[in-house]
Amino acid sequence: MVVRRDRLRADLATRRSRLGWVGIWTVATALGWSVIGTLAALLFPLSRPGSDENSAYAAFVVAGILAGVPVGVGQWLVLRRWVPAASRWILATVLGWALAFPIGLVVGFFTGLFIFAFGGVILQSTLPVESVATIVGYLIYLGPAAGLAVAGAVVGLSQSLVLQGWVVGARQWIRITAIGGIFVSLGVDFGSISGVPFLGILGACLFGAFTGWQLLRLLRQSPAVEQVTGVTTIRPILWPPQSGLIVLAALGMLVCGSIAVLLWNGFQEQRLARVVDIYDAESDSWRTVAPTGRPLGTRGIAVDGKAIFPRNCHDCDETLLDVYDASTDTWRTIRYQGSLQEPWWLIPVESKVLFFPVYDLTQHVDIYSVNSDTWSSGALSVGRERFGVAVVGSKAIIAGGCTDDQCDQRTDAVDIYDSGTGAWTTATLSQARNGLGAAVVGNRVLFFGGCSEGESNCDRRTRTLDIYDATTDSWSTARLPRTGGLRATTVGTKVLFSSGERHLCERSALVDIYDSNTQKWSTATLSQRRCDLAIATVADKVLFAGGCASPYSCEDYSNVVDIYDASTDSWSTAKLAVGRTDIKAVTAGNKALFVGGWGSTPSGESNSLVVDIYDATTNVWTSAKVSRPRGFPTTPVAIGSTVIVPGDWDD
Repeated sequence: MVVRRDRLRADLATRRSRLGWVGIWTVATALGWSVIGTLAALLFPLSRPGSDENSAYAAFVVAGILAGVPVGVGQWLVLRRWVPAASRWILATVLGWALAFPIGLVVGFFTGLFIFAFGGVILQSTLPVESVATIVGYLIYLGPAAGLAVAGAVVGLSQSLVLQGWVVGARQWIRITAIGGIFVSLGVDFGSISGVPFLGILGACLFGAFTGWQLLRLLRQSPAVEQVTGVTTIRPILWPPQSGLIVLAALGMLVCGSIAVLLWNGFQEQRLARVVDIYDAESDSWRTVAPTGRPLGTRGIAVDGKAIFPRNCHDCDETLLDVYDASTDTWRTIRYQGSLQEPWWLIPVESKVLFFPVYDLTQHVDIYSVNSDTWSSGALSVGRERFGVAVVGSKAIIAGGCTDDQCDQRTDAVDIYDSGTGAWTTATLSQARNGLGAAVVGNRVLFFGGCSEGESNCDRRTRTLDIYDATTDSWSTARLPRTGGLRATTVGTKVLFSSGERHLCERSALVDIYDSNTQKWSTATLSQRRCDLAIATVADKVLFAGGCASPYSCEDYSNVVDIYDASTDSWSTAKLAVGRTDIKAVTAGNKALFVGGWGSTPSGESNSLVVDIYDATTNVWTSAKVSRPRGFPTTPVAIGSTVIVPGDWDD
């Protein structure tokens, strides 16, 4: 058989024919990638933490084999008119993807790990810690880019063996598909950052357009090819009219987008656990329920004997709230009747809940009365975000914050809401700042630290301490002993300030102790330097548990618990059952629970099932396991002696 070069040139001589060829190739390739995404979602449970590593890699190999079929068939339907050996293209694509998935996964993982581990060390010598955290956060996306580039090269190598002998420069196809893999990575990464799944499909379409155009270039520069079986010519492709090409491309993109949306919504709901674990501290017993049949929010609050969880649904027509009544052990779902789009920040004050958006400069506040089941609204004096919040008695205090999206401007405004009278009053901080912390001791609120300069990354932290006395409605100021990303907890008349914030794991062992009675400071040292610890106050003790003991990459998960006894002003230590970070702490009665977290498991690093329980009455530690792994998003809620642990992402 002979593929005559002059006929090939004639078939692709016009701009319309070339655009049509690339258009059909792009649609076929993008649809194949959509199937890849669907298969990845369906096979994802096989590779989630909790299964062994062999199952995880087997899942990726199976996904590669299955994914190679639709991509290979779609491309073969276009290529078969031009390459006599195109029937082998499907097999080459399947084999290529079977190898590409696990190889790309390994390359992407270790590239990201290298950037995270060493990028911070290099950059921190010249830049502030907060700036380094942001830069490394974006550089980490080079890991998936490297993985998909290598995956594309592996597929290109397998497919080039089919092109070799028929197409001049067939080995160029390896480089072409590697670059195409980067296009896919850009779409996926931008989709992940922006939360728009369509961008992942657009990346696949860019992959198809780029590889199609480059393959067309290789085909047009290829000479005639002969076989012994005789002489023939390839029939010219009968292209649809120009309008037909546009309609075909539009339909293809519509199908791609529809698959992306369905995949995204189904994937999110599949990953979010529907179950809730409930612990009774009095009987020391656990039970698991699926109260609503749909995933609950991962974060909630307790107010007036009830727990409220906003439903996780960013694209729903309405916002739903799941409410658990501990007195009757019943669940119900109510509609959010406020005007905010995503009211995910809830502040409980007596029997009312104040709803704020997480990132929105609006002044509007929605207020829900739990007792009367009614809604009302209020307004802040200044629209802002990233403010400090504290509740003391019947008052909720909202202090400071950013007044623009980039956080170039900060405010010293303070808004005080009295739930008893429904009145709003204002005050001012001694210094405008955002990201300030808050601690309540007796009738006083301490607003501490925060960022006074720079953008949202915080170029300068402040030592300012503003103290509000709710009894006298008066303000005073003091100074923190040091700056840093501080956290505070209260026990009796003392406030303990610890650092070791999460950004690049800035470890610390220092604890500053403020006595509100004497207004004096003292300093203590934990037994181990670490960051991202869980802190709980139970009875007259404060427990500092777990965290990262190694800098930057957090390879050493601590199981150390430092215990401060305020009644004797003494320290002791204990051990968690499993070392981990991202632990969520909650107190119920005389027991402190340390739920889940991220750490090492027999199958690798993953979210944990473990719950460590400390009984302050008996000074005894026990451990249990929840029904599913729990990690960073989960926020347990305590109502009296009952603890509700909402669902979490499956991974």
